[in-house]
Amino acid sequence: MAQFFKATRKKAETKPQKLVINVDVMDHHGNGICLQHKPIVVVAGGFTGERYEVLVTSQNTKVWHAKILKVLNANTEARTTPFCPYVNDCGGCSHQDFKAEALLSAKQERLTTYVDKNLSQFGSQTAQWEPAIRSDITSTSNAYRRRARLAIDARNPKSIKIGFRQNQSNNVVDIPQCLVLSKGLQAFYPALVSCLKGLDSIAAVGHITLTEGADEQQVCLHLTKNLSQASLTSLIAFAEAQKVSVLTLDKVRGLSCLYPHESEQVSISIRDDERAVLQVKPNDFVQVNGAVNSQMLQKARQWLSLNKNETLVDLFSGTGNFSLALAPECKRVLGFEGLPALVQQARNNAQLNHIDNCEFEVADLSEDDAIKRLTLPKNAVFIIDPSRDGAHTVMQNIAKLAPTKIVYVSCNPTSFVRDLQALPKGYMISKMCALDMFPFTKHIEMMAMIEHVGT
Repeated sequence: MAQFFKATRKKAETKPQKLVINVDVMDHHGNGICLQHKPIVVVAGGFTGERYEVLVTSQNTKVWHAKILKVLNANTEARTTPFCPYVNDCGGCSHQDFKAEALLSAKQERLTTYVDKNLSQFGSQTAQWEPAIRSDITSTSNAYRRRARLAIDARNPKSIKIGFRQNQSNNVVDIPQCLVLSKGLQAFYPALVSCLKGLDSIAAVGHITLTEGADEQQVCLHLTKNLSQASLTSLIAFAEAQKVSVLTLDKVRGLSCLYPHESEQVSISIRDDERAVLQVKPNDFVQVNGAVNSQMLQKARQWLSLNKNETLVDLFSGTGNFSLALAPECKRVLGFEGLPALVQQARNNAQLNHIDNCEFEVADLSEDDAIKRLTLPKNAVFIIDPSRDGAHTVMQNIAKLAPTKIVYVSCNPTSFVRDLQALPKGYMISKMCALDMFPFTKHIEMMAMIEHVGT
């Protein structure tokens, strides 16, 4: 059959549209919502009770999205002056305009509303919401972040940028000093930036990982090619002057210690619980907020109230954050993690702490077959701490695993709700708690206590 050319009709372009709106509520993603407009308008960074001039960035029949052009009526009780001069450019701390207490209250309120609305069938509306776990942020110190990844733009040798990326952009914002980094990282940060900008082979550095441990600080340069001898000499001089460990990481040699000289130590020790110290490498996941992590471990210990006859199953066990802190409380710990390198690090950490009742195995917890192959004792107690993608496959198979109690830790309320909706009958949510792991941002994390109460 003959085919005839038919010109494609171009879609009419939507012209940028400005609106003046009020934010009525906030959603669980931390955006402001104008309910009075039809369709509703989602305002990035909007805060309840404020009035804005906004620019509509996208439209469909149910919802419009917009960005703030101008604050017309501020919530003066919640507002404050940002402490960082780069807040309008850097994508790190999006909500420095608001007082810490007011922001946490707003984040917890939207989290509670979202969870209660979507999980009422599991008793979430009657669950006890305990006070939020937060950092010890004061008017004189906002330092909380012990791990950071610095981006580099060295395309123009005369204008090298080292810092963090803009929100929803690959552009690097040059940050001479970051006030949310831990005090130990802040102490050498300016000297590090100065050293890096003076390297003749700075273009060989893809990005940089900073970590503060219990007794030392570490810098890791992720390389795309070898550094020149002059650059290596400059980095060693920086490390000696600042008393900082410096590593390099490349695809050929892996992790190497540049300073201290002749050292093979490529991990750093973190202690958030008196029961155990964790050694982590630059690519290992670590909770960036040590104060919140410490309180989270204590809360899990309190909620589970383990005894010496119980087995703890730690799913997504990482380097042993929960496993090793809780191991002294129970008979046995079985940790499962999908990444072999993390499993080996957890085993090393157990040996380091002389903990002999922990076993760590590799298991892809996103696969039904892998979960069904797990051999677990009856009436075990679970810790589930997945990535942002959640643990949906685990929850769909939870009836077979049959835990008596579950502490579920989530960094994503959306996947948390989806996962708990997969719980079979017989489980209820008894306790919940918000975790302010990232102050001055829209992000909020949470943990929940889930108990088996019968069929």
